[in-house]
Amino acid sequence: MCCKNVVAIILNWEGLSFTKKCCESLSKMDNIDSLRIIVVDNGSTTHTQEELAIECPNAEVISTGKNLGFANGCKFGYKYIQEQGYDFDAIWLLNNDTECDKNALDSLRNALCSNESVGVAGCNMLQSTGAMAGKIVPGGVRLGFPLYTPVLPKQGKHFDYLCGASLLIRREVIEQVGFLDTDFFFFFEDAEFSYRVRKAGWKLAIAEGTPIRHYGSAAIGSQAYNKVYNYRRGQMLYIQKCAFGTFFYRIFFLISGVFIYALRGRWAAFRANTRACLFR
Repeated sequence: MCCKNVVAIILNWEGLSFTKKCCESLSKMDNIDSLRIIVVDNGSTTHTQEELAIECPNAEVISTGKNLGFANGCKFGYKYIQEQGYDFDAIWLLNNDTECDKNALDSLRNALCSNESVGVAGCNMLQSTGAMAGKIVPGGVRLGFPLYTPVLPKQGKHFDYLCGASLLIRREVIEQVGFLDTDFFFFFEDAEFSYRVRKAGWKLAIAEGTPIRHYGSAAIGSQAYNKVYNYRRGQMLYIQKCAFGTFFYRIFFLISGVFIYALRGRWAAFRANTRACLFR
C-alpha cells in the first residue's frame, strides 16, 4: 500500500466536542491499523489536556501551552512526531471540525498514489453549517486575480491550492519544501504551502467523492475582529511571499475597508482590516 504509515495531526482549540466526534469518526475508518493520531491542544482554557485525552482515547494528546495559531500549532505536532521518532510515509493535517467517512483515508491515499508526481492530496467536503450548509465544497480553491481572493471553482476546473481542512502530504514533500509557514497565524497558510509545493515540481490532487463532512470555522467562530484581522493579514502575507509585493494591495484594502466595514458600522472589523493592512 502506498503511503501505508500515516500520522494525523488534529489541532484543537476550545473545541472538545468537535475533536471528540472527529476522533470517533477516525476510529471507524477502513484500513487504519497504520494510522497514528496526534491531537494538539492549542492553548485551550475551557477544558484540560486530560479531559481531551479522556474523550479521544484513540489519540495521543499533547499541548502547546498557548494558542500558536494554525500553522505553528500543526508544526508543534510535527516536531513532536520527529522527536518521538515515529515512522511515517505521509502526514495528514485534519481540522478538528470534520467527520470522516469510513473510506476517507483510503480515498486520500488513492489520490496521493495515483501518480508519483502527486505530493499533496485534498478532498471535497460536505459543508454542514453556514451559508453553504448541505452543499459540496471543492477541495481545490482558486485565487481570483488581481485581488488574490479565494474563489470556489466548479468541480473539475482549475484550482490554485488545496483547502487546509484536510491535507495528506508525502513525507518527501515536507523534507523538500518544508512544513506550513509559521508567519501565518490563520488563513492562507494552505495557499502559500500549495504554492511552494507546485513551485518545487509536485502536483496537487483531489480525492474522489466527498469523504469528509466539514462544519467550518468552528475554532474562530463569529469573532469578527480576529477573523477579519487574520484573514486580511494572511492575504497580505501571501501576496508578499508569492506575488509581487503588497503596497498597492495595502492601499486598496485600506480604502475598501471604509466601504465594506466602516460605512456599515462594523467598527471591530474596520479596525482589524486597517491593522492587518498596515502589518501591525
